Amino acid sequence: MAVRSDLTSTVTAASPPDRGGARVAPGRHRGWDGRPTPRSQVLALALGVAALALLARLVRITTAYEIHIDEVSYAEVSRNLALGEQLVIHGAPFHLHPPGYLALMAAVQRALGVEPDLLGAVMQLRPVGAVLGAATCVVLALLVRRLAGLPAAALAGAYLALDPFANRFDSRVFLEAPAMLMTVTAISCLVAASAQRADGPRGRLLVGAGLAVGGAILVKEPYALITAAPVLLLLVTGWCLRRRDSATVLAVAALCYAGYVAGIALTGQWPPWQREKLSGVRRLLGVEQTTGFNAPGGDRLVDRLVHHALELGPTYVVIAASALGL
Repeated sequence: MAVRSDLTSTVTAASPPDRGGARVAPGRHRGWDGRPTPRSQVLALALGVAALALLARLVRITTAYEIHIDEVSYAEVSRNLALGEQLVIHGAPFHLHPPGYLALMAAVQRALGVEPDLLGAVMQLRPVGAVLGAATCVVLALLVRRLAGLPAAALAGAYLALDPFANRFDSRVFLEAPAMLMTVTAISCLVAASAQRADGPRGRLLVGAGLAVGGAILVKEPYALITAAPVLLLLVTGWCLRRRDSATVLAVAALCYAGYVAGIALTGQWPPWQREKLSGVRRLLGVEQTTGFNAPGGDRLVDRLVHHALELGPTYVVIAASALGL
């Protein structure tokens, strides 16, 4: 009987994991090699990356670079929302992008006081993106710690915190800072969910991933290409996650966007929303080109690369190295 018991336990230990499930994480604060990481080190990593990223983004944030036309546009739309108006700019409907970040900036303006002029509104709202960008650096560092250990996490967090290209976008009233935060959060939830048992917090992580994917799309719809599209690929192939898990993420994201569309319809904004979305699709496909390098009178790509070579040189080097597989 003892031999039978030993044989049974040996076979059980050698059996592969259930194909319908996912591998179990070695622990909440364990690195890629399975060794535990002290909570104090994880906290130090998060605080250090946050401090470095905030410092890089907040220094001279009201004087550096230019006032971009998008900043003025988003500041005006969010200010109109803060004043109780609908999504309008210069008195006309604004539906080029969903209202996710615009609503957040409107809430900030209501809390701090609505600035009477657009320049003041831009300066008031720039730190919001800086804080969100710093949060992205922290989430990324924690994700890398889970996958590759503490040293790699510190290096990745520090690099993103100091990257000039990321700093430029995060320090402006642009949509990229919140959209990237949602994107990295979604990836982190998916990685964590893939390492959980079915009876663990897997469901909450999948819902969190779906909300993050939906949040990224509700900030800027093209981010569906780097959030929803990869999950759709996982659904089709069955890689990494069970298909029903991928379907859960996509369903939650779809519900988020459906709520936005329903709100547009219920408030009588459907006709202008439809016109602007169709125009956006034509621009995405290249059929309609009002901006960009191919637009009439627009700058050439080479001219912009040369102009930004000194300022964004490290980013170009990394892009080139990645393209060459170095």
